Amino acid sequence: MKDAQRDPKWDVLNIALGDSAGILKLNLMEKSVFNSFLTPSSSETKLWEDQNLIKTTLDVEINTLNNVIPGIITKYQIRNFFLKMDTQGFDMNVFRGASDFYGSIVGLQSELPIKKIYEQAASLTDALDEYQAAGYEVSALYPVNPDFAELIEMDCYMTKSTLVSVR
Repeated sequence: MKDAQRDPKWDVLNIALGDSAGILKLNLMEKSVFNSFLTPSSSETKLWEDQNLIKTTLDVEINTLNNVIPGIITKYQIRNFFLKMDTQGFDMNVFRGASDFYGSIVGLQSELPIKKIYEQAASLTDALDEYQAAGYEVSALYPVNPDFAELIEMDCYMTKSTLVSVR
């Protein structure tokens, strides 16, 4: 947050994103890095079962990128975007809420589960299928937590080959 305050090219918007506007319950977990709109699960890994537990919930207003991006385009006069998502299992919802701008999103980053830590999260193959159906191709995969003996999630980088020129 401090970096954003010092850099006039950063905008920080206090909003949550999803596939439709409305109110959702945010699960506040024992360890805040696991906060999610989704229900925690330890059925596929026990690694964080004592930390990824709901402590309380909070009603949060949700918006969509379809509603937010037009203001960004107007303010910055830009046409193309890179979409970075890290939403604790909610990435597909955020992506679906940007459907009007798939033609402008030249690349994206999404955390894909190898082992689900949230019940309603899209599976690795379902997420890849949906991104690929929208025209994105995998360009890189990196373990999110490389020091663990158990692979849980991968950061997946994808590009839209029709919008990115490789030289």
